[in-house]
Amino acid sequence: MKLFNRENLGEIYTAITAGSVVAFYNIANTSIFMNLQPTHRIATSVVVAILLLISLALIPFILLNVKLIRSLVYPHSKLEGYWFQEVAFAERPYSISRIYWSLFRGWQYEGIAYGDDFVRTASWNSRSIYYDKIKNFWSLKGRSQRHEPSGNVYREGNVMTILYSGLLTHPQSFEGRQRLPGRIFDLDFEDEPAAAKVMLYKVLKEDWITLKNNKERIFMRPNEAKSLIKVILKSIKTT
Repeated sequence: MKLFNRENLGEIYTAITAGSVVAFYNIANTSIFMNLQPTHRIATSVVVAILLLISLALIPFILLNVKLIRSLVYPHSKLEGYWFQEVAFAERPYSISRIYWSLFRGWQYEGIAYGDDFVRTASWNSRSIYYDKIKNFWSLKGRSQRHEPSGNVYREGNVMTILYSGLLTHPQSFEGRQRLPGRIFDLDFEDEPAAAKVMLYKVLKEDWITLKNNKERIFMRPNEAKSLIKVILKSIKTT
């Protein structure tokens, strides 16, 4: 039997709320509280009640920070993690991206694009704007930056991504590496709008071993990006 499921989330929230109310009741019945002047008791009660309401309002957001609970609320939480991307843009064919949950900003999708020489050419940060639970596609929109070889940003624009989570696959032919198709729409003001196909491949734990400190990240030096990307390319091209 699962500890958490969609049916008992309401019970969990009710239990936390009831516990908070009991705590408030215990405070209100302490001898120190009862010996206060009536006006002080009223003021203290108001302050405690306000703090209680704030804490109760924050409980759902705090619970969403637990990955298990988040997976019950958001079907697309299965996409969390790091991804390697093959993109149909000649100047930046590879990307390393990350999908994650932020307590204050919601779902985030960020990444860095690399050229054939594995030098950073672009970066982006997007947030969720719509998820279709029926057709299982996810729309994300944000800002993009173009980078010089030195890393300096020389142009900024807008980018929109559609991820078809309903087509997420986990076939044995890819050694358990999830695949996720999508589309990218580049909306830089200086250029004509451009669109491209993108295929995401989940970065596995063992892939990071190719890096010296095994640290999961999206920004890497050219030699690190080359090492990681070549390992993943070899895996998906030879299986």
